[in-house]
Amino acid sequence: GERLFIELLADWLGRAIERQVAREEREAAVERFEETLERIDDAFFALDADWRFTYVNERAAALLERDPDELLGADAWEEFPAAIGEEYETNYRRAMETQESVSFESYYEPLDLWTEVTAYPSSEGLSVFFADVTDRKRRERILERLLGTVESIQRADSREAVADRLIEAADEV
Repeated sequence: GERLFIELLADWLGRAIERQVAREEREAAVERFEETLERIDDAFFALDADWRFTYVNERAAALLERDPDELLGADAWEEFPAAIGEEYETNYRRAMETQESVSFESYYEPLDLWTEVTAYPSSEGLSVFFADVTDRKRRERILERLLGTVESIQRADSREAVADRLIEAADEV
């Protein structure tokens, strides 16, 4: 009887130690993963299946002008209501419904922020990587206006028309 007790106790202790080692390995893996997410240049956040933030890296928090700890557990649509009905909501919901990743560019007016977004769905939620492309979009708009100016100057039929178009273009800049 005593031998059986010692064997059962040893077996139980062995399993308890294995569980503790596995738990510590999981925690270390999670910590390494979070450190990796903090080092990437892109902004990153994760949402659960109920659209609640489960992770927000520092870059995402800075671009979203929020404290990452305040977003954890918060509903994405309540925190960013201007995204409802826009490309963000449409694409995120499509990704979750189809379980296929989506990539898109969109403008979030309340933050005056253009973003390039890639969202990866899973059964647990959505992992979203995004980058601030506001400067690039502004440069593109300026180039488009300049091209329009050049085209209108080429169509101008007099020096006065050219001068008028140049003055209009200067006022736009």
